[in-house]
Amino acid sequence: MRIFLISILFLSILSACDETDKLSSENKILQVVVKEDQNASVVIDTVTYAITIGVNKTVPINALTLNFAISNKAKISPASGTVQDFTTPKTYTVTAENGKKQDYIISVNNLSDEKKIYRASIPALFQDGTGVITANSVTFTLPFGTNLTNIAIEATLSEGATASPAFGVARDYSNPVQHTITAANGSKTIYTVTINHAAQETGIRAVWVTNVASEVLFSEANLTAMVDKLAELNFNTICVATYNKSQTLFQSQTLANVLGITPAQTVIDGCGWGDVLEKLIEKAHAKNIKVIAWFEYGFASHYSGQDSPISDKHPDWVSKQQDGTQTVKNSFYWLNGFHHEVQQFMTDMIVECVTKYPELDGIQGDDRLPALPAHAGYDDYTKQLYKTETGRDVPSNPTETIFFNWKVNKMSDYAVSLYNAVKAARSTCLVTWAPSTRGWSRDNYLQDWPEWLRRGVADWISPQLYRNESQGVDSYTTLVYSDVQNVFNTADLRKKYVPGMLVRNGNTIVSDEFLAQLIQYNRTKGVYGESTWFYEAIPSKQKVYKALYPGKAIFPF
Repeated sequence: MRIFLISILFLSILSACDETDKLSSENKILQVVVKEDQNASVVIDTVTYAITIGVNKTVPINALTLNFAISNKAKISPASGTVQDFTTPKTYTVTAENGKKQDYIISVNNLSDEKKIYRASIPALFQDGTGVITANSVTFTLPFGTNLTNIAIEATLSEGATASPAFGVARDYSNPVQHTITAANGSKTIYTVTINHAAQETGIRAVWVTNVASEVLFSEANLTAMVDKLAELNFNTICVATYNKSQTLFQSQTLANVLGITPAQTVIDGCGWGDVLEKLIEKAHAKNIKVIAWFEYGFASHYSGQDSPISDKHPDWVSKQQDGTQTVKNSFYWLNGFHHEVQQFMTDMIVECVTKYPELDGIQGDDRLPALPAHAGYDDYTKQLYKTETGRDVPSNPTETIFFNWKVNKMSDYAVSLYNAVKAARSTCLVTWAPSTRGWSRDNYLQDWPEWLRRGVADWISPQLYRNESQGVDSYTTLVYSDVQNVFNTADLRKKYVPGMLVRNGNTIVSDEFLAQLIQYNRTKGVYGESTWFYEAIPSKQKVYKALYPGKAIFPF
């Protein structure tokens, strides 16, 4: 009997377990309806068991009634239809038929009806927030020649709003495109996005090409590749190193006479493979690119550690500083730019180049032509010249006002003399200058280039506004602003303003963003040209030049 009773109990337990196993374990919230806003948005996260509800901004969330559809035979607490304050998230527990529980965290927010575009940019073209936004339109003005068929616009919208078609996707904006902006609450508005082309620029897009830290002049293949790349990027001017280290890019009889060598021996090392200047002119002109012969060393004799054949041959041409030694500044040693023979040598060599190459577009002096360090002027020739012209002895102070101004005027007088000599040789040949920054160039190198402009002896000027990226964009823009305000203050004068940008210095190359900001700032000031130092920076900055030089510019002269 005892065994029989135990068997009955065991079977009862098994039967109870079996009945429990048959009960549902489902404990899900399947749907939520907000009584006060039938169009509320509801997002149920089945992984985190979080429910996010958005109601119209006019619906108070401190007294909402939620109705639920839940798993069959399950129960929910608080019960469906309970009024709750949702200013803070609330927990709802769903209990399955078999007693299994699942908590859901429910958050409610008022949905905004705002559907605005706050900011519009085209990052790939360095257009950062440049879209002009009105109540129902966005307008961009991009450089002449920009391809409008594949533009990706980035836009900042009202919180929770979406756009259709979406921003951030490349599309064709050759014609205006309508974007529907949908607010978080589902209301809609339309913005028309239009991209216009700016007028074709008239300006000089120049680059300095040198035989130092570059091999582009050392073979015809390199020369061709360089010209082709500049043409592809819509540059229109090459300023090529034509005189440095007591050598020339062409066979110069003038330099040969000074050094007592043959013209063939004057050619820059590495450039003896042909008439490089002639080939450059031919290749550049085939691509509508101007060529300017840049006489880089000017009145400088040599750089520290280099040979000094001119000084050796003509010690009477050497400039002297107060201690009687050759004038030196920043490791450059100088010839006496006040000496009439030195001036005549420089003029003859430049005029020879202009005459020998009738298709050459122009010549250029830089921060060494015409120039001398401000502390120069203590050689016997200059002492006597100053005495003859002023009746005064050279003072012990090289920056004494009368003496200093006399030296500055001498450099300006030579600028006039060289300009006139070049124009006499060929009136169409441009005479251009690339001095240091205004004020500093006068104080340190006797270059009063605004005076050269006033005297009418500058077809254009490229001040070397060289500023490293670490100094910030403002270090460049303040110089441009000052030049435009004080010197190049008319549209005609600004055509003659071609600020020099430091894009590469040694192995340091500025970022794309920094370079773009320099060029774009120039445009805001009505300056439609600039000169890049130097060619070897160009290939790595193609993205910027393609974005900001997408079409050709009209050469202004």
